[in-house]
Amino acid sequence: MKQIITLLIAITTLLSCGKVTQEATQTKNDPVFKLSAKISLNSEPLSIQTTDDIYSVLYGINEKGKLHELAWTKSIVTIKELAPKSSEQKPAQTTQDKEPTSVNNQGANSPTISQLPAVPSSPKKAVQEPPKTPKKQIKYLSKNLDTAGLEIMSGKHTHIKGSIDSKGEVWSFSVNSIPLKYDFYLMGVFKDKQNAQFVMVDYETVSNNRSFTLPEFNDYTTFRSHLLRHYLQDDDLTRETITALTSFYDERTMVEFEPIPIPVNNVKKFIFKKPDFQYKDPFYKALISIFDFVKIDPKEATEVLKKQTHPSFNDDNRRLLTNKINQSKETSNGLSTP
Repeated sequence: MKQIITLLIAITTLLSCGKVTQEATQTKNDPVFKLSAKISLNSEPLSIQTTDDIYSVLYGINEKGKLHELAWTKSIVTIKELAPKSSEQKPAQTTQDKEPTSVNNQGANSPTISQLPAVPSSPKKAVQEPPKTPKKQIKYLSKNLDTAGLEIMSGKHTHIKGSIDSKGEVWSFSVNSIPLKYDFYLMGVFKDKQNAQFVMVDYETVSNNRSFTLPEFNDYTTFRSHLLRHYLQDDDLTRETITALTSFYDERTMVEFEPIPIPVNNVKKFIFKKPDFQYKDPFYKALISIFDFVKIDPKEATEVLKKQTHPSFNDDNRRLLTNKINQSKETSNGLSTP
């Protein structure tokens, strides 16, 4: 009897081990994708200078809004001075003053040159032209470092490859083998705790793509990311909600909305190698409150807008949002979601 029990335990143990191995294999073979993005060096409010060190980070975000860091890189710029082209290295030239010439155009009675009294000629002056200064040719190169300060030579999934164009105007970023298992993905480019820009994308947007290019980092992509993350703090963020929310606060509208406050990062101790960005701004909460009422009763949303006391809701911005609310009244239930 004991032998039978021992045999059953052994069989059960073998089956269990086989199941764990299979699950590990499935985890290893989870679908992945590649992400790419760009940012211009004159992008506000980040205002990255060409020679600034720049940090990039990629997060996966779950349905509750929690950040999971997936990749991080510090990118630095080196400047290489190129030799001037041979056509630009011209030696200094020497020229001489030309003697004046006379043209006999005063008729037949005018004296000829041989008849004019001799005038002693002045010595010819040599004029030294200044050498042309060749234009300095500069090429910008980039280097990527991991958290240990070592140069990144290969694109692992925990690294972001940053590269600057030769003119020093645009940074490009790419991340390989990102696990396709998060509800949202947030990519950030930052100089410090407060100066950062973001792009946020949902699972459905990237799930059908092995390679996806994010919109270029700018003020609106950063505003949109803050708005979506604030919404996640209190409610579920479905694809339909994202469409309706970003349709109401679209880029065309928010370009005219001035000023849009930059939320304060509430993290007490900011660590560059393990960055965290946590926001809870009353301005974004107010925008979401207005949006929620637009979905139910646009007329009530107008009243909610009137009650807002945040300084960003000045007269011009109130009129701008009132027009958006009035446009939503054209649908039977406020906002329409596809």
